[in-house]
Amino acid sequence: MPALNSWSQLNSGQQEQALGLSFVFCVAVIWVAASFLVQDLEKEGINPFVLTYIANSLFIVLLPISALYTKHTVTQISR
Repeated sequence: MPALNSWSQLNSGQQEQALGLSFVFCVAVIWVAASFLVQDLEKEGINPFVLTYIANSLFIVLLPISALYTKHTVTQISR
């Protein structure tokens, strides 16, 4: 199998699959980071409601990525 040197060499299906896998990876990283943060804060004796708020608010990182992907997808569909 030849090596792919750039994103443009992938066909549309492969690009979508790679993008989807990168989203899953981002969610996994954020989830793990949030759990470590919750553990550290819990050791300090901080309220569980604050811990839940902090852990869930870390997912705000995914909103700009999702917005860019949606804009890109809508632009491609409308062409």
